[in-house]
Amino acid sequence: VKTKRETALSAMGVHVGTDSTRAKEDVFNKDLKIVNQISGINKSPSSKLKGDRRSLDGMSPLQEYCNAISMIIPGLVCMYLYKHQPYEDWWSWRMSWMAFSVLIHLPFSCSYHVLLAKRMLEDAVDNTARRLDQSFIHFTCLVTGVALSQDEVFSTICVILNLYFISRLWAAEDAGLMERMGNIGVGVILYGLPPLLRGDFVNVLFGAGYFTLGAVMMYLRVGGWGHCLLHIFSGGLCYHAMQASSLLSA
Repeated sequence: VKTKRETALSAMGVHVGTDSTRAKEDVFNKDLKIVNQISGINKSPSSKLKGDRRSLDGMSPLQEYCNAISMIIPGLVCMYLYKHQPYEDWWSWRMSWMAFSVLIHLPFSCSYHVLLAKRMLEDAVDNTARRLDQSFIHFTCLVTGVALSQDEVFSTICVILNLYFISRLWAAEDAGLMERMGNIGVGVILYGLPPLLRGDFVNVLFGAGYFTLGAVMMYLRVGGWGHCLLHIFSGGLCYHAMQASSLLSA
């Protein structure tokens, strides 16, 4: 079936090769698609999943609400340890600062996931709420690193690195996904080094186990529940970090 354009051209005595024209159109469309990809259209990682840039890794509103609720678990761990101290003066300033960092991170993380659940963010990744959430993750790593260390030089390094990681979240050319995840991993490893070097293998082993399980669940997605499982396993990591700090003198 000829198009109107082809019919008009034929009436004028111009020969039209239908197959050739369609082939050229197909090539043009492919070239246009490549140009759009290079120019950055739909560049958000979240837009590749289910076609909705407002959805983080394709998670449903229910899963995002569960992500927000599960962030309470590390805070509950801190409250439990404070209420059930094995002996008087067991709770130290180190544990107070660690608990403070966990609790101050809570509202920023919860608000981010609630905004995602309500689809109120135009882009699930490129937004202030996500940057605040991950900034306070590094603040928690910073405080925990200082609390678990008895060496001023190491504490200073821990502070500087985490502040640098925070700055990368807010830079004009901000950190990509792999860099962000790698920086968080480095932040956690940093505060695990002091107890490891002191020979506190039990707390380090269990803490690392919980962190690794959570990271694996998040990577595997687990039908969209991996992020929630990461938060749940973070409670175990928090418990052993607090226990490691209790072995230090004030």
